[in-house]
Amino acid sequence: MFKTLTGTRLLKLTGMAVVIFVLGLIFILFINDQRDKADNRRVRENLANITVAANLYYNQNKEYTKSAMFLAGRQCTGKMFTDVTSGLVGLTGSSDAWPDGVTIICQADGKYYSVSASLPKPIDDDGYWCVDAIGNNGPTRSHQAQGDVTC
Repeated sequence: MFKTLTGTRLLKLTGMAVVIFVLGLIFILFINDQRDKADNRRVRENLANITVAANLYYNQNKEYTKSAMFLAGRQCTGKMFTDVTSGLVGLTGSSDAWPDGVTIICQADGKYYSVSASLPKPIDDDGYWCVDAIGNNGPTRSHQAQGDVTC
């Protein structure tokens, strides 16, 4: 009635299961890597958008209003970084703008500003991305130090 599996059939079945398992593992690793890269892109895009919004803020206020945030967090404080008109509040005043686990530091001294964010997946040794008022936009090894308004 029921056929019994011979050693050869059992070996073939086990081999197929191993191949399927390995392919599934490779697929999962690929998907995780792509998700990390997408999160890094989101951080860089947010920071590029902050540059545009900060320029709008400067055009309206003729300064980057002094604001300091000395501890990395999920959102920034201070008049400049919570401004609605320029759109900065949606980028720096909201933790929803960032992928999970990302921390940011925002600083301005009236003349310059900088915003740095941790990257979900570090690039080489650079685990952060930074933008500032003088046009820097790139990787860095750490958040900006207290009072440092340039990348």
